[in-house]
Amino acid sequence: MKIFSWNIRGLGGMEKRQEIRKLVGNQNPSLLCLQETKLQCCDSAVCTSLWGNSPHAFSYRPSVGASGGLLTLWDSSEVDVWASESREYVLWCHGRFIKYGEEFSVANVYAPCDPGAKQQLWDSLSERIQALGRSRVCVCGDFNAVRSLEERRSVSGRSQSLDHISFNRFIDDNNLIDLPLCGRKFTWFKGDDLSMSRLDRFLLSGEWCLTWPNCTQVARMRGLSHHYPLILAVNVEEWGPRPSRMLKCWKDVPGYNTFIKDKWNSFQVVGWGGFVLKEKFKMIKMALKDWHKTHTQNLPSGIESLQDRLAALDEKEGDVVLSDVEIAELHGVTLDIHSLSRLNASICWQQSRSRWLSEGDANSKYFHSVLANRRRGNAISSLQVGNATVEGVDPIKQAVVCHLASHFKVVNVERPGVDSLNFKRLHPPEVSSLIKSFSLAEVKAAVWDCDSYKSPGPGGINFGFIKDFWNELQGDVMRFIAEFHRNGRLTKGLNATFIALIPKVESPQRLNDFRPISLVGSLYKILAKVLANRLRLVMGSVISESQTAFVRDRQILDGILIANEVVDEARRAKKELHLFKVDFEKAYDSVNWGYLDVVMGRMGFPTLWRKWIKECVCTATASVLVNGSPSDEFPLERGLRQGDPLSPFLFLLAAEGLHVLMEAMEAQNLFTGYSVGDSAPISMSHLQFADDTLLMGTKSWANVRALRAMLVLFETMSGLKVNFNKSMLVGVNIPDSWLGEAASALCCRVGKITFLYLGLPIGGDPRRLSFWEPVLTRLKKRLSGWKSRLLSFGGHLVLLKSVLTSLPVYVLSFFKAPSSRYGVERGRLCAGGTRGSAWWRELARIRYGGGETEGGWFGGHISRKVGDGSDTFLWTDPWVDGTPLCERFGRLFDLTVNKSVLVADMFLLGWGGGGGAWVWCRPLRAWEEEMLGECQALLLTISLQAHSSDKWLWQPDLDGGYTVRGAYQLLTNQDVVPLDAVTRLIWHSQVPLKVSICAWRFLRDRLPTKANLSSRGILPVGDLHCVCGCGVVELAQHVFLSCSTFGSLWSFVSSWVGSSFVTAQTLSDHFVRFTSSAGGTRARRSFMQLI
Repeated sequence: MKIFSWNIRGLGGMEKRQEIRKLVGNQNPSLLCLQETKLQCCDSAVCTSLWGNSPHAFSYRPSVGASGGLLTLWDSSEVDVWASESREYVLWCHGRFIKYGEEFSVANVYAPCDPGAKQQLWDSLSERIQALGRSRVCVCGDFNAVRSLEERRSVSGRSQSLDHISFNRFIDDNNLIDLPLCGRKFTWFKGDDLSMSRLDRFLLSGEWCLTWPNCTQVARMRGLSHHYPLILAVNVEEWGPRPSRMLKCWKDVPGYNTFIKDKWNSFQVVGWGGFVLKEKFKMIKMALKDWHKTHTQNLPSGIESLQDRLAALDEKEGDVVLSDVEIAELHGVTLDIHSLSRLNASICWQQSRSRWLSEGDANSKYFHSVLANRRRGNAISSLQVGNATVEGVDPIKQAVVCHLASHFKVVNVERPGVDSLNFKRLHPPEVSSLIKSFSLAEVKAAVWDCDSYKSPGPGGINFGFIKDFWNELQGDVMRFIAEFHRNGRLTKGLNATFIALIPKVESPQRLNDFRPISLVGSLYKILAKVLANRLRLVMGSVISESQTAFVRDRQILDGILIANEVVDEARRAKKELHLFKVDFEKAYDSVNWGYLDVVMGRMGFPTLWRKWIKECVCTATASVLVNGSPSDEFPLERGLRQGDPLSPFLFLLAAEGLHVLMEAMEAQNLFTGYSVGDSAPISMSHLQFADDTLLMGTKSWANVRALRAMLVLFETMSGLKVNFNKSMLVGVNIPDSWLGEAASALCCRVGKITFLYLGLPIGGDPRRLSFWEPVLTRLKKRLSGWKSRLLSFGGHLVLLKSVLTSLPVYVLSFFKAPSSRYGVERGRLCAGGTRGSAWWRELARIRYGGGETEGGWFGGHISRKVGDGSDTFLWTDPWVDGTPLCERFGRLFDLTVNKSVLVADMFLLGWGGGGGAWVWCRPLRAWEEEMLGECQALLLTISLQAHSSDKWLWQPDLDGGYTVRGAYQLLTNQDVVPLDAVTRLIWHSQVPLKVSICAWRFLRDRLPTKANLSSRGILPVGDLHCVCGCGVVELAQHVFLSCSTFGSLWSFVSSWVGSSFVTAQTLSDHFVRFTSSAGGTRARRSFMQLI
C-alpha cells in the first residue's frame, strides 16, 4: 500500500506531467492524489499521460477557472474503488485494497486560504468522517494550515495567523493521527525560498493505523512545484533480527519456575565470576527462547483455534448430549481461553510501556495503538546527511554507526591542567566508605532499586528475572561483585551497551535530532548501581551549593527559586542584570575521561576507586538499535552513557570544574557577580543543575569577555563543548542595543524575560493565562482524542487521574495557579456548572454533594467587581450582572479567537461598533451580528476605573465579605445528597474498576438500554422490547432485576451467598441488600468476590 499526495500547482504544462509520470514509474503508488490541477476538464488521455499504460482509473473535481481542482488516480489492479464523491474543496474515494482485503476511504483535500471557508471545510470533513464511523480513513492534501507556529517560518517575522487553533480542533474532534514527517521539516517553500511552512500532510484514523501500524509519511524532493510530494507507505523493509525480550507473563505459566531452576542448576561454567554469570545468562536466554516458542508464542492464533473448538462443541451440544469426555474438554477449553487471553493481555501491556494503566485492564486495543504509535515516532525511514537524503536499510545503518562512532571518538588535543584550581576534598571516613567490601545487603538493595521490566541491555535479562530467582543467582552475583572489588576488572562483553535513538523533535530529519540513550546490561548495572549508591553519599562534600542536581537534601526547585528571586529583585531595585543561559552540545557524550580522572584525584578519591571507575567507563562498547535491530559494535572513547547509574554523579564531578573557574575569576576580580540585597548583599554568579547552567552578573564588557574566556577554557579542559549559537543572553534593565552588541561578541542569541530555565518560566506572571498555556498544551497532548477513544471507561478515568496528578505537579510545586479558571477543553474536563457536560455535573454532584447550583456552591455566589479591568477575563469571569458573558452570549464566545482576553485589553482596543477588539474565527452571520450589537450595547454602559483594582465580591454578604460562618450557613441550608452505601460498595478497592464503572452507569441509568437509545433518537420507538423476548420495554431495572431470563440469576446468587432472594423495588435497594448488616459478613464478602 502506497499513496502519493502532491500539490502540483497546475497540470497544463507537459513538464509537470512528465515529472509525475516519472514519479509513478519509480514508486508504483496504489493511489495518487493531486491538488491544484487547475483543470476544468480531465479525461483518460490526461490520466494516461500521468499514469502510463498500466491499468488505472480516476476521479476528479474540476477547477473554478484557474483556481483549485482535484484529481485522484489509482491502480485498478491493486485498488477497487466503488464510489467517489465530490464536495467543495475535497474529493472522496471509497474502496478496497485488493491485496489486503481491507476497505478504506481517502479524502483528497485542497483547502482554501479564507478562514471562514476553511472552517466550513473542517465542518464538512468532520460530518463525513463521523458518518463513516469507525472506518479506515485517510485525509491527505494541502490543508493551507499548520498545527503550530513552529511549522511556519518567514524572514519577515513569525506569522501571527491563528488558523492552527481551528485546524487542531478539527484533528482532535475526529481522533485523527498526524504521523511524523520524514525527509523534511517543511512541505511548502515560497519562490524565494525564504518563507516556508508545513501545509501538506496525511491524517489517519485510528483504525487505519491499527490495520497498517508500520505506515510512514515521507517527503520526496520537490521539482517544478513549490510543494514537496508526500508518500504514505507501509514500511516492510527488514532491518535485521531484533533482540529477544523476557516477558512478565512467563511466571504465570505453570512449570516455568521449575524449568528455570532445573536449567540454571544444570549449567556448568568455569572461569571468573563475571564470565560465569555472563555465560549462564546467555544459556538461559537461549533455553527461554525455545521455551517461549512452545508456550507463549503466537498466542492470538492459539486463542482463535480454541475458540473455534469451543464453538464446535457448543454447536454439537445443541444437537446431542455431550459425553463426559467432551464435557470435560468443554470446561478445559474455556479455562485455556481465559488463561491464554490473560497472557496475551499481559504481553500487550508490557510492550506498550503504559505503566500508568494497571496490567489486566481490558485495553488491549489501546496497548496495540500505543506500541504502534511509539514505533512510528521512533522509526527512521530516511535521514539527511549533509545535503543528501539517505534511505534503505544498509545506508541508514552505516550512516548511524559512522555518526555515533565519530561522535564518541576522543579528540586528541593538549588540555590545560587543573592543578591550580581549588576543588573541595573528601574526608578520610568518606574515603574508607567508598572502598570497603561490598555487602549482600547493599547488592540486594541495588537490585531491588531497579525497575523489573524496563528494556534490558544486550544480555536480554531483566531485573524481574533476577528478583524472581534471586536465591538461585545470589551466589554467582556476589562472587562477581567480590572479584571486581579485588581486581577491578570486567569480563569482555560484560560492559556492552545498546544505544536507543530517541527523537528530540516532532519530525526528526538529522541524527542530531535524536538523543542517544544507553541500555546497559543487567550485570553491569548491578555493579554500577552499588557504586552509584556509595558515591551518592559523599557527593555533598565535593559538590558546591550552586549545583542542585542529584545531591542529597538539594532539589531542582532551589535553582528556579533563586533565579526568579534574582530577576524580581533586579526589577524592583532597577538594577542592571545580565543572565547567560549556557547550552552544552551533547554534554554527557563529550566528557573527557582523562579530565574526569584528574578531577577525582584533586577531590581526594582513592586510587582503588578511580581504578574501578576507569574500568566501568573505559571498557564500554556500543551498538545502535536502528529500528529495533542492533548495528555493528564499536568502542566508546569519551563521554558518559545516559542510562548508566554512575553517569549523573560522574557528570557532576566534571561540571564542578566550571564552578571552580567561576570562583577563581571572582576572586581575581575578573568577573563581577550580581549582588542580591542591600544590608547584607550576597553575590550570585552562577546556578547549575547538571548541564543546565545559568551565569549571571552585572552589566559590563569585562564580564562579557570573562564569560567568553572562561567557557572556552572549560571546554578545552573538560571536552564539554559550549554551543554558543543556542546559548542565550538575557538582560534586566539593560538597553537592547547593548545586549545586541554583547550577544554578537558571545556569538549567541538575545533572549527576553520571560525565558525557560529547568522547564519553568523565569520572570513570568503566573496570574496570566498565557503563563499556563504550555502546561495545558501538554495536558491536551496526553489526553489526545485517539487515546480516549481506544481506552475503556475505566482506562479513561485512570488516564485522567494519571495525567492530572503528574504533569502539572512540577509547575504547581512552585507557582500558584489562579483558581477556577482553567480546564481541558472539548468536554473532557471542565469547571462545572452550565459550561460542563451533563455527566461531569452529575459526577461532581455525587463526589461533592449539593444540588444543581450553577458553578458549584462557591462559584455561584461570587461575582467580579471591575476596576481597571487588568485582572478580569472578559468572557469567563462573572463581572456583568454576576453572569459570565460566555453564558449570556455563548455563540459569540464559541466564535471568538481569543477566549482569554482581559477586560482592560478589550477596552483599549475598542469594544464599540468601530473598534478593533473583536476577532472571529469566521465572518459573523446576520443573527450573530445582532447578538454582537446587543453585547456591545451592554459593554458601552460600563466605564473602567483607571486607578482601581479588580476584586471578588461575596454575594450573600456584600458588606462583610466572605466568612467561614456565612459559607457554612449557606451550605447547611442546601439539600445535600450524601455518599450512600451503594456508592461505598461499587467504588470498593476490591472491586475491579471496569465493574465499578459498569455498576455506576447502571445505577445512574447511563447504560445503552433500548429505552435510553430510543430517547436519544438512535433506535425507533417501535423497537424497545427486551432482547430475551419477554415483551417488556428494555429498561435497566427490568434487564437486571425483573426480567424472567436475566433477573432469575439473582436467585442463584442469593443462594450462593447464603441469603434469601426478594426482588427489590429499585436498583439502589437491590445493592443495599448486600451491604446491610442483615446480610452478614459472609454475604457481603461473597458478593464482593462475585462482582
